[in-house]
Amino acid sequence: MYLLIEAYGVKLGTNQRWSKVDTAQATIKQLLEAFRELQFTLKEKLTSKVVFLDASTLLREYSTVNTLAPVFFQSLALPLKTKTTSLLINNSVAMYCDAFSAGYSATPVTRANIALQDNRLREVTDVRLTHKANGLNYATFANHCLVSVNGFFHLPDTDGVNGIVVSDAMNSVKLSGRNHIGIYSFKEIGAIKLVPITKEMLLPSDDVRKISIFIDQDIGNKQVLISLGGYLHWIDNQTITRTGDKTIKVDFSKIPLLERYYESRRFIDLSGLPTNNTPANPTQIGSKDAWTAEFLAEYLQLSQSFVVILDKPSIYVEKHPLRDSKIPDTYVHYTRPLFPLVSHWGRCNEYIATEDDDHYLLTTSDCSKENYLFNTIDNQAFLSVSDALDPDQRREHSDVWLLEIGTETH
Repeated sequence: MYLLIEAYGVKLGTNQRWSKVDTAQATIKQLLEAFRELQFTLKEKLTSKVVFLDASTLLREYSTVNTLAPVFFQSLALPLKTKTTSLLINNSVAMYCDAFSAGYSATPVTRANIALQDNRLREVTDVRLTHKANGLNYATFANHCLVSVNGFFHLPDTDGVNGIVVSDAMNSVKLSGRNHIGIYSFKEIGAIKLVPITKEMLLPSDDVRKISIFIDQDIGNKQVLISLGGYLHWIDNQTITRTGDKTIKVDFSKIPLLERYYESRRFIDLSGLPTNNTPANPTQIGSKDAWTAEFLAEYLQLSQSFVVILDKPSIYVEKHPLRDSKIPDTYVHYTRPLFPLVSHWGRCNEYIATEDDDHYLLTTSDCSKENYLFNTIDNQAFLSVSDALDPDQRREHSDVWLLEIGTETH
């Protein structure tokens, strides 16, 4: 009755996108089991009319059919519930912009969102973002946007009127001597809710490097991302796994934790982490310090560690590598960049994009990959490690990519 022309579908699992399906050697049962969504393009033999079939309409009667798909459609005697129009696939993405390029101003403020008149630098801890345009809805901003400071995500909040207050942003600026701020908007995808991680949310585990987090929020049919010390992660079933209706698991063995510790300590306050130090070298810590239960628990309770609940049932994640221009902290892309730039250890470096003929130059800072000396040996066999660099090659250009997080719906 039908000739199978082609099929498009979304496989089961995380981070899957619509793609063309090879149906030549696949049975109907295999296809229905392998794909979350699936559409067949068919031609009616009698009329030569092209029609479209949502595979979910086959589940009740044909889910156990072991016939190859092309043969199955050819041999049907009864008509199917086809449509004359294809599924309309809408692609929506989360988008990045530099805060100052987007028209925001930054003001140092106290925890109470008060800008001090005199220069009492020690008392200002946060940064207030305000926009030049009157009438900007700050509540909408807080419900849809993440904010990065010098490459590390910080918690934003608002009273809806007096701008966006970015927690500990000024502390990070004072520590690093850098004041880059980026905005990562999920408005085109859906609303987000940010949940700071507390000690009570951490569940014990037999493996100290695998920590489960209980989220006392509605995350059913929603996606979960997580900022770990300012580094953004998503459910990938490797580093981050959803293990229950309200729990996710973080596998720190999949994270370059020592590298991140030494990269981030220049930009965010890690002084509260339990490490064994020496006055002779403040960067020297015990080689096993970063893998203790106490260290990991405190790391998860940093102000830059929080859960992001995205009000969307599914997302995809795709990485777009950038070409190294051979100029430090400068990269090339051939379409207008819309996404965050991610460097080697997972930091989202803020950048400015400049159009130049047929390409864009993306200029960032502090984007070099540090080649730590402890990576040249089995560092766990020694008592301590530090931020000392390999004398043969101290630094190199970091591999970077643009991080696309999006949804495909119909």
